[in-house]
Amino acid sequence: MSATPAQVRYNCESRLYVVQYISACKAAVEMLPKRDEHRLRAFPRGCTSRMHRTSSTPQELNSTEEPDEHSLPYCVLGGTGGLSVGCSVEMQWKMCAGSPFIWWYGVLEHLRQQDDGTAMATVVFPHFPETSQFYRQNVQIGDGAARPGAFGGFTGGVRTLSQVEENVCLQFMPQAIRQLSNLPV
Repeated sequence: MSATPAQVRYNCESRLYVVQYISACKAAVEMLPKRDEHRLRAFPRGCTSRMHRTSSTPQELNSTEEPDEHSLPYCVLGGTGGLSVGCSVEMQWKMCAGSPFIWWYGVLEHLRQQDDGTAMATVVFPHFPETSQFYRQNVQIGDGAARPGAFGGFTGGVRTLSQVEENVCLQFMPQAIRQLSNLPV
């Protein structure tokens, strides 16, 4: 129920995608058969212009250039446009400061605009039980800043999913959870 940044290439001889996940520590290479290519996606459309560099990318601390495809996984999504309560969203999260952000699927439960131009968002992650510490996360968003997460790591921005993107995410969620969460089956 999350999307992890990776470098992907296709090996014609073996007919496999070679997936090298981007991580602060050494990550294993995954060999993905062509029949599983539905698990791959490009960086979310329309996000690049809203990405902000953070000081959590050691090699780019002093850079003032616009983010490029190599730095995007380390940038925080700014803004709160398009968010509405009840919509499917993805929230940026990472385990440690030097790691890239992954995108977690969730549902926006609450949104409150702040006087400083940021917003407080409550995102629920229906693939976790309601009793889990990971089920609900309150995050301050909008200014492109990474912040410590309530269940560890760091949070970034939140973005609304298109219907097509939501459908892709939901295909990975077990049907029983979709029914319990009143999500499309």
